[in-house]
Amino acid sequence: MFEKQTAAAIVFILVTGAAFSAPRTGGGRAVDPNAIAWVHELARASEGVRYETFESASMKHPVGYAIYLPPTYEKGTSARYPVIYWLHGIGGNEAQSSRLSSYLNGYIASGKAEPAIMVFVNGAIWSMYLDSFDGTIMVETSIIKELIPHIDSRYRTVASKIGRALEGFSMGGFGALHLAFKYPDLFASVVVYAPAVCMTNMIAQSHADIFRIMLNSDSERLTAEEPAGLAARNAEAIRLSLRIRIAVGTADIVYQGAKWLHEYLSALSIPHEYEEVPGAKHITGNYYDAVGEKGYRFHDAARK
Repeated sequence: MFEKQTAAAIVFILVTGAAFSAPRTGGGRAVDPNAIAWVHELARASEGVRYETFESASMKHPVGYAIYLPPTYEKGTSARYPVIYWLHGIGGNEAQSSRLSSYLNGYIASGKAEPAIMVFVNGAIWSMYLDSFDGTIMVETSIIKELIPHIDSRYRTVASKIGRALEGFSMGGFGALHLAFKYPDLFASVVVYAPAVCMTNMIAQSHADIFRIMLNSDSERLTAEEPAGLAARNAEAIRLSLRIRIAVGTADIVYQGAKWLHEYLSALSIPHEYEEVPGAKHITGNYYDAVGEKGYRFHDAARK
């Protein structure tokens, strides 16, 4: 009964925005799918970071990613490492995001986090980490069926659920939750910062072009793919084997949406950590400076 009632509430709240105001990230600018850059230059590499590509069978062209390898990776051992997949926000890309590896690198050096590989994913600027309805922009497929197998075959990874984690900010938080809740058998943990979980309303109202290009302006399709709907459908599997952490700033534009998701997951009896970061705004560095160490320790604990 609860799931039937809340399913209707999801449609009403997330599509109409009745419960909270949607963030206006991106200003409602028109988007051009032909302008998506699938490969970027790494202007300045952080320590341990390199830039690579893989061939996307679903889209028939190369897709870039940045990858951080911990200091011990190149020491000539046969050790295998867990992998954290990092998803950027709207307007970002994998090359720019790779600078965040400096936080993990510092925590590893100081013994505050265990050595891990970090992969910075190309989210096609504004894809929401979904596949477009017409099969031309296949970000979800490229991550799940192409990038992950590529990373596991090319690098010394712990190539199983226990060795994989997701992390993301803003739209990347939406994407990380979307993928973790849709494929809970693939990931041990997910940590999100300022997740734009009221993205449904934002896309439908403020980014009609994205809504049309990715989902054919179909609200039911979007509701089926957003994190709350996926959490309800896969609640049992999520409860059993996925660790979830959500951090949101009290001054962030997505605060109400993230808090709503926390309350919704609680109502579904899905265990998770939820932390409000006092005064944090919608800036990635605000979160990593304040609670980044907790996020990495959370991933470490999920592998135990």
